[in-house]
Amino acid sequence: MPVRENRSSDHGGRSVAAPLPAVALLLTPALVLLLALAAVLAPTPARAATPTGAPAAPLPGGDGFPLPALAPTDVALTVDGIPYPRVIIQGYLEFTRRQATAAGAARSFYEWGEILHLYDTATERILAARAAWNAGLRATPADLAAFSRATLESTPTYLDELYGGSLDLFTWDATLQILMKKWMALVVYGRRDVTWEQAGEIMRADEREFAAWDAWYRPARKAATVITYPERLQRRGEAPPRAGVLFLILGAAAVTGLWLRGAARGGRRNLLVRWPWIADLVHRRVYPEGVRALVLAVYFLMLGALAFGSALPHRNLGSIYLWIFWWPLVPFLLFFSARSWCAVCPVATLGDLVQRVPGLGRRRPPRALLAAGIWIIEGTFLAITWFDRSVGLVSSVRLTLIALLLLTGVALTVAALYQRRTFCRHLCFFGALAGNYSMASVVELRPDPATCQGCPREACRHEAAAAAPGGCPMLERPRALAGNRDCNLCLQCLRTCERGSLALRLRDPLRELPTVRRPRLAVAGLAAVLVGVVAVQNLGMLEVAGVMERRLGELTGLGRAGQSSLIYLTALLLPLLLLFVAAGGSRRAAAYFGYALIPLDLGAHAAHNLLHMLGEGRSVWWVTARLLGLSSPLDIPGGHPGGSMGAALLDAPTIKVLQLSLLLVAALGSFVVARRMQRRLGREFSFLPLYGLLLLLFGLNLWLFSVPMALRH
Repeated sequence: MPVRENRSSDHGGRSVAAPLPAVALLLTPALVLLLALAAVLAPTPARAATPTGAPAAPLPGGDGFPLPALAPTDVALTVDGIPYPRVIIQGYLEFTRRQATAAGAARSFYEWGEILHLYDTATERILAARAAWNAGLRATPADLAAFSRATLESTPTYLDELYGGSLDLFTWDATLQILMKKWMALVVYGRRDVTWEQAGEIMRADEREFAAWDAWYRPARKAATVITYPERLQRRGEAPPRAGVLFLILGAAAVTGLWLRGAARGGRRNLLVRWPWIADLVHRRVYPEGVRALVLAVYFLMLGALAFGSALPHRNLGSIYLWIFWWPLVPFLLFFSARSWCAVCPVATLGDLVQRVPGLGRRRPPRALLAAGIWIIEGTFLAITWFDRSVGLVSSVRLTLIALLLLTGVALTVAALYQRRTFCRHLCFFGALAGNYSMASVVELRPDPATCQGCPREACRHEAAAAAPGGCPMLERPRALAGNRDCNLCLQCLRTCERGSLALRLRDPLRELPTVRRPRLAVAGLAAVLVGVVAVQNLGMLEVAGVMERRLGELTGLGRAGQSSLIYLTALLLPLLLLFVAAGGSRRAAAYFGYALIPLDLGAHAAHNLLHMLGEGRSVWWVTARLLGLSSPLDIPGGHPGGSMGAALLDAPTIKVLQLSLLLVAALGSFVVARRMQRRLGREFSFLPLYGLLLLLFGLNLWLFSVPMALRH
């Protein structure tokens, strides 16, 4: 099946970019169905821009459309069964590499990104030419002669470099380009009787033209069946990593790690005493209230951009801020500041505002919700990741908007019904991820039992009083706080504690996991399936992914969504099965062992996100610059940072070394947790299978991060 691409193209050819309770079983499919129905039922703009009498998409077979004579091994991709020659893709790939070298930017040549760009260009060329052919347009001898004068005659090496010296392939590809240009003139201006040169002269490359072209092309591209064969292209080895940059980054990381370790071991001092400005920010309501207001303003800006901005993800501020800026930062935020994001989350802030309406948000959540909450949030999280894998949530502006509005609507409904942040604790899909990862954070908020002794404050003593005014928003009892999983570090308790019992400390991030007294199988199970979630996201970005998916489709007869679902389900169940095998079938042992997987989960997730953060990071500034009225590459109509240069902050080899370094540290963390757990529980369980499982999962991730990857979601 095809390599999954999240890019469309402009008309210049540039690349654009443990069983669940019944409640969970009902809620999770409902969410997926709502998203799917919204995607299917939402009106498709743009078809109206197709000229009257012209087909909205090329029609297959039997219409005399010219096809190149190719052996199967000489095909680079097919579009609705029409083959495109490998030699042309290879020629353009070598040509752009030479351009990058001549410009002094050879290191920034992103080879796989350029291959995807060329696939996009070939797809667009075939679809447009086929549509033009079906509309009765033809490439005349005069058109071919003019095209030859502009290419072959002006550049003597053109035929050999781009077409392997084959005049037949040049003529066929020239025919596609001529028909494409004529189709543009018809789609945009309704001009039918024009030559290739005249069609080029009337095109102005303005916003109106790009909007009209996208109005035809996007539905046509979505309906097309594209099968790619990346394994048939010859690729060159990448340049070595930038040693200086690596030295600085890894050196800074080592210094930070040593400082955190020293601070954690240095008497576990209270940061609120050592750095009083933190407490001052809380008492002055700069944090979290001030930060909440800022984040909420950005959230509304994102929603506005998603609703009224560009339909192309790489040009939409909301899509870029969410998927290229915030989401890649999540593992790092959770490591350095636990669940503090939950304290300033805009969705939760809107829920707090709803609860200010008299009579709303006063009920206690039902016991069924309290019991099933962790399963619900985990099921919802997995459903959303499956939906992205199968349908492409990240690559769709419309689906991203629908998902955010749906999430916000559910959160506000729950806030109107139940006490405080019931949604955050028991229903938010992000809470599943944040709860697990925050247990491996370097910070913690804990009470001093001696100071709390004899304190009559009810909100700290009894669960029923925790939801009273002044109580913990997450319905926790600060006096009994012993873990990071359900604390969002809003520091509300800091304001209300008259005895100053609470301490914010740096700590050993591996201290909490092996000392859990009552492990929860749901938490351990999520840790296992998260291994699969990250692995399948990495797998979807591998160079060989297209080969694997295509062969799976040929073997099973499944379509793209079916293939993705099968791969995703296998990736989730396999680590879970291996966890129970390592535990010897014991639920209690599996519950403990799963906690040892959390550092590896966190590190692999962070390493995966580095590719998006460092490989596409410039796009964050580009959309911000457009918002501020400054110039950026996106000022070019239809412009896109893709292709050979991309929007990378660092080159691919350097990013890969950073990914592998992060993965290695995370794997060592999991082994340390397992070792500490063995010292405590070694007489109860055999830990050798756990070490074997960790080694196996580390090896799998090491392979996934070692092979060539592409910037695809």
